Amino acid sequence: QNSETVGTTAGQSSTQLFSGNQFTFPSRKSHCLTICLVPPPSATTAWDRLSNVRRELKDPGFFRWPPHANLLYPFLEPSFDKESDKSKEEQYSEFREQLSITLTSVAAQCKPFDVEIDTFGTFGGKDRGVLWAHPKSKYSVPAADYEGDEEPL
Repeated sequence: QNSETVGTTAGQSSTQLFSGNQFTFPSRKSHCLTICLVPPPSATTAWDRLSNVRRELKDPGFFRWPPHANLLYPFLEPSFDKESDKSKEEQYSEFREQLSITLTSVAAQCKPFDVEIDTFGTFGGKDRGVLWAHPKSKYSVPAADYEGDEEPL
């Protein structure tokens, strides 16, 4: 079984994202995995500001994971071939290696960019409150005008 379509916050699929870089390893969509940006530990000002906003908005994930911005969510996990001569661990290792090669190739095609976050909000209610941050950009859609299927990042 090949990869299922995996949505991103920009509405792209994994096929669109990896175009020209075919990732054909058997995989499936997983809501337990993501590709995300995490501020480096040396970015103490960013960590402090993000932590303050997360505390103020009562982010339920505050103690569960660090400040991050999901780039690809849900992401992929391997579909193991039970008939294979290779162990699950070997298949997982191959999956990670192929995924790493593909993501490295895709990332190499992207020019570096700065992100300024100017809007925060929450969605999901009391039981699953999620904090989102909307980047300020000449290319972004203002949060109030967002019409996508998913909440803005």
